[in-house]
Amino acid sequence: MTTGNHPAGSPRLALFCHRVDNRAIARLSLVLGGELGAMGCDVSLVVTGVDPSSAPAIPPHLRLVDLGLRIGSTMEAVPSLAAWLRRARPDVLFAQHNGPNRAAVVARALARVPTRIVTVEQNHYSSYISPAGGGWRHRRLRDRLTGWIYPRADRVTGVSPDVVADLETRFPGVRGRTAVLPNPGPSPEQVAALGPAPVDVPWLASPRAWRVIVNVANVIPRKGQDLLIEALPEVRRRAGDVRLVFVGRIDNAAYHAAVMNRARELGVADQIQFLGFRDDRLSLVVASDAFALASRNEGAPLSILEAMACGVPVVATDCTSGPAFLLDGGRCGTLVPVDDVPALAAGLVLVLTDPDLRARLVPAARERAAAFTPRRAAEAYLALADDVMARSRNRRKRKAHAADTPRV
Repeated sequence: MTTGNHPAGSPRLALFCHRVDNRAIARLSLVLGGELGAMGCDVSLVVTGVDPSSAPAIPPHLRLVDLGLRIGSTMEAVPSLAAWLRRARPDVLFAQHNGPNRAAVVARALARVPTRIVTVEQNHYSSYISPAGGGWRHRRLRDRLTGWIYPRADRVTGVSPDVVADLETRFPGVRGRTAVLPNPGPSPEQVAALGPAPVDVPWLASPRAWRVIVNVANVIPRKGQDLLIEALPEVRRRAGDVRLVFVGRIDNAAYHAAVMNRARELGVADQIQFLGFRDDRLSLVVASDAFALASRNEGAPLSILEAMACGVPVVATDCTSGPAFLLDGGRCGTLVPVDDVPALAAGLVLVLTDPDLRARLVPAARERAAAFTPRRAAEAYLALADDVMARSRNRRKRKAHAADTPRV
């Protein structure tokens, strides 16, 4: 949990996210922090609290700073974060996602410290739908705050080019200071160490007489589990005995109940399983025959990167941001239109039944995933931190030079 000795001059970095739990943003923050620490940086992961049920493994070389708050809005953490910034004074703080992004910029202003702030947008802002499925609350206020706060960050980044382009269009004040910061997928070592399919999921045992499609996503409307249910009867009609395994937290109980009711109406309730969150999701994916993500909105989904690295063919909806970027426009996976059940079914049938297609997609996806390893992502973060610090030093030098230059 603590960092070791760091080389003289190594940057002092911080990552800030809402909570440490088993959600994707917390997991990627832990991975990035651990990798940056292993590269010689002094790194702190600052969080508003720790979910006691998640039991996170804190990587070596990473200092966890728990602000100890039990809050709903990250903006309520601003005073505590400002107090920590005054004490720790990191060189650069990377905030993760919209709420922490705004909180970090405001906390820096309150703390009056020279820490550089880099915001990292994890989703496509304009098309984002809240986990409850009804859209962001107070959208106009959120837009106004974001439009005022983001231009005051040192750099505004997103996890895909489309995320960044959307921010530049919606908030013109950020133009000229944006960048893409990729999310980390699994490392080759992590994939190589995967064990066999878990014994408590007999559908994934090998050998088997059926094929299994795995979906890894929290169960909420924007992730589109309902579309996969709608597609399953046609997939089974054309590809034989095919089953669906859903892995992810059930964050919307009403949506989950509606999906299950629809599965019963379609006669496929016995061919689907909802497993909830699983730490061993990669073993589930690698044992499957195909991976499917039917999202209506994304940023750059980690689950797609995980499937690509595991050598499992991917079918994903071509939503506004994310899947097309990761799948290189369809070269590394099958893209289908959003909310198009026949196209989704056809895509799944193809990857399940066309060996030539699988033979093309899998190696291309593995090669593409190699660009998103934890080390490659951490290198991108460090390069941006170095650039931000260099620009800050140059601005100070110019100001000092201007102050020393006599007026004539």
